Amino acid sequence: MPRLGCINVHGSLLPRWRGAAPIQRSLWAGDAETGVTIMQMDVGLDTGDMLYKLSCPITAEDTSGTLYDKLAELGPQGLITTLKQLADGTAKPEVQDETLVTYAEKLSKEEARIDWSLSAAQLERCIRAFNPWPMSWLEIEGQPVKVWKASVIDTATNAAPGTILEANKQGIQVATGDGILNLLSLQPADWLINKLMARPMTGKQRTVHYLIMVGLYQLLYTRIPPHAALAETVEGAIAIKRPQLKGLINGVLRQFQRQQEELLAEFNASDARYLHPSWLLKRLQKAYPEQWQSIVEANNQRPPMWLRINRTHHSRDSWLALLDEAGMKGFPHADYPDAVRLETPAPVHALPGFEDGWVTVQDASAQGCMTWLAPQNGEHILDLCAAPGGKTTHILEVAPEAQVVAVDIDEQRLSRVYDNLKRLGMKATVKQGDGRYPSQWCGEQQFDRILLDAPCSATGVIRRHPDIKWLRRDRDIPELAQLQSEILDAIWPHLKTGGTLVYATCSVLPEENSLQIKAFLQRTADAELCETGTPEQPGADDADMLVAVTSSDETNMVACQVAYSLFNTPNRIARIRSPDYVRDADKLFHSDAVPIDHLIAPEQLVIDNIYRLIEYPGALQVVNFAEGKVSLAVVKAYYGGPLIGNALSTMREHMPHIDTRVAAIFRHDRPIRPQGSTIVEAGDEVFFIAASQHIRAVMSELQRLEKPYKRIMLVGGGNIGAGLARRLEKDYSVKLIERNQQRAAELAEKLQNTIVFFGDASDQELLAEEHIDQVDLFIAVTNDDEANIMSAMLAKRMGAKKVMVLIQRRAYVDLVQGSVIDIAISPQQATISALLSHVRKADIVGVSSLRRGVAEAIEAVAHGDESTSRVVGRVIDEIKLPPGTIIGAVVRGNDVMIANDNLRIEQGDHVIMFLTDKKFITDVERLFQPSPFFL
Repeated sequence: MPRLGCINVHGSLLPRWRGAAPIQRSLWAGDAETGVTIMQMDVGLDTGDMLYKLSCPITAEDTSGTLYDKLAELGPQGLITTLKQLADGTAKPEVQDETLVTYAEKLSKEEARIDWSLSAAQLERCIRAFNPWPMSWLEIEGQPVKVWKASVIDTATNAAPGTILEANKQGIQVATGDGILNLLSLQPADWLINKLMARPMTGKQRTVHYLIMVGLYQLLYTRIPPHAALAETVEGAIAIKRPQLKGLINGVLRQFQRQQEELLAEFNASDARYLHPSWLLKRLQKAYPEQWQSIVEANNQRPPMWLRINRTHHSRDSWLALLDEAGMKGFPHADYPDAVRLETPAPVHALPGFEDGWVTVQDASAQGCMTWLAPQNGEHILDLCAAPGGKTTHILEVAPEAQVVAVDIDEQRLSRVYDNLKRLGMKATVKQGDGRYPSQWCGEQQFDRILLDAPCSATGVIRRHPDIKWLRRDRDIPELAQLQSEILDAIWPHLKTGGTLVYATCSVLPEENSLQIKAFLQRTADAELCETGTPEQPGADDADMLVAVTSSDETNMVACQVAYSLFNTPNRIARIRSPDYVRDADKLFHSDAVPIDHLIAPEQLVIDNIYRLIEYPGALQVVNFAEGKVSLAVVKAYYGGPLIGNALSTMREHMPHIDTRVAAIFRHDRPIRPQGSTIVEAGDEVFFIAASQHIRAVMSELQRLEKPYKRIMLVGGGNIGAGLARRLEKDYSVKLIERNQQRAAELAEKLQNTIVFFGDASDQELLAEEHIDQVDLFIAVTNDDEANIMSAMLAKRMGAKKVMVLIQRRAYVDLVQGSVIDIAISPQQATISALLSHVRKADIVGVSSLRRGVAEAIEAVAHGDESTSRVVGRVIDEIKLPPGTIIGAVVRGNDVMIANDNLRIEQGDHVIMFLTDKKFITDVERLFQPSPFFL
């Protein structure tokens, strides 16, 4: 035994970070400093008296590797000093303060998986803390990707955590729980680049490294065609002013395409096996000693896509035939009559009849609940913990005449129940409530059947939601089991004698399933397990509205005719694309001919939208309300505008004779509620409302007004291109490029003043010959998103002053708008706006979906009086508007009144509102619904 005992050199400033990983935990926690502590060892874990300390700062660039090197230099210094003091008796042991103790738990590879719900700042620290081991990692399309380095972009975003916002030469930007994380160095991207290149790109050439990384990302993890990804990445060399390296970039990416399979196989050979937290592995091993490895393997696989066929519209076999016609393949479930598994997962909007409510995405196991619940028409059925509404709508598909009550504690998630009911054209009573206290939301009511989809650990759906592994903790399981027990006990008295309660979870753990039910049966004398039932076939659809939006005009017309003739459906909406049908709409569509109440013509909506933007150069969006009397315009504020750098209150000084109201400002994608003191900054996206004749004057305050367009070049001679040319050719010089020779010849005959070319808009010679550098506005409206984007980028590079593109895929809109592309038009957004004006409650006569569906502008008509309405007879300051809602204008007859706090709303007023968050739309609807019981 040593005479003086044992001493230890510990890598932290004790008593902080006792344990196995003090260096990593100090970085992980964001400590400003760390150091080494020389301590006298005792029987505890790093609990001995402290003999000597040396500290050092933690910089923003430190990783656990660099910090280890720093402490490796401090340790010997401290050890030498301590040994001298022990030898001469001058050492002064200091007892550790137990109130300051923190523990540095041992690291694991599982812990290093990136949890996007955390803040960007926390994730950036984690990436540095886990470098060089165990290395932070993420999963994209089933592929594990290690992250070596990242930075924080201090910008708010409304995108869901984990959403890839942009990939450019600066890195790959991903939304987090708070802020944006910019991924600078990835594996396998970096690993692949090092394999593919003889020398790494350093110094000024490092931007080329990031550009190649973006190209590899597109080839590996996106659906962008390889040729387009290759071309876009190579052209990116010009944008970063490295045109001489285009050949190098092209060569590296093509080499990767040739060797992709071998390279990825080599990379994957070193990946971890299980990717599960240790606590969960232990529970699975205990519960399933023979099957736990199969469960873990299944959790790490890509989930299948299961669908539920709405039997009120189609049999499963007839829908599978439609799927086959659409070029997709599905397989029926052996036990569940409505379940279909897709051979290859597909976007929901590509599924036949998704918008019509013919099909819903729902796992097969979740569909099994209906077999056991066996709902019947006429019964009172409770769906408890109902959000997002998949099982609620399934009940109504099986038993359309059942009286269903859907309850959930989360008000925000209930909005998804409303959405699902609306899409499927169904009705249910939806309530917010806590399952532990049912008397608060249903009184003494009893139900024939109860479906309790209990809150749980969700350990059974990990392959669909892999973040569950990292969000859940071992201590959550007993807490959830207790909650489930309380809900079961509370809701049981609300089940009628002889009724059925189905208890369901998304967990595989016995504590939440078999053990839970065993305990419930032991303490509940009048409960017994029952056999499963067989659901009845539902009757005819009793929907209040039919929305027919298939790709076939004739199918939509027939659907409306059937709904009118056989089921007397009161409201019928159809999407009609053919210009011939639209032109004769008044003659064709009425109760004595084809009974369509509301016609939605997507192409015409897009033409109108583009035409308004041409009328107002510089606007991102212009929406008309109250029969064109009022407009809402969206513009980006630029340097040079008189209002930039000034408060909104100064607008009155600049425009004494013009009334306007700024409804919202989006700054770095975050909404700002405008006040008089709000300073307008360059780059702000400003939403303002004014009388239509004043829009240009208000725009001039926010940016220098652009000259009116004169020369316009259109690409694409389909319905949109032809209709737009016909509308523009009277007032503008219009050229149109169409790649189909026969169609080009037809357009040349039909159009009076438009010059039509047979050719390809990606042909540089053609664009040069037609003086693209003199074109004021280039508009690409073909049905190919990639072709539109690439031709517009080429036109802009060759001198077109402004470019506008039609984009079908909504995800592309955010990627391209504001870069080379000046304006991206989404036909889906225009169609959604038209649909919403018909399906909204209250007297909503106009709806416009804004900012890719995040915000909305609404025109509502006020009805009632002070005793029956929450708005009529009240000044705006007295009205309790939902959060993020602003009244911008009121139209009374022919008078347009820009809103102020003292303006009183009268019966029949058209009220124009702006919502920065559409989740509050139901609150706005309630606000404008008059009721005799209001007082």
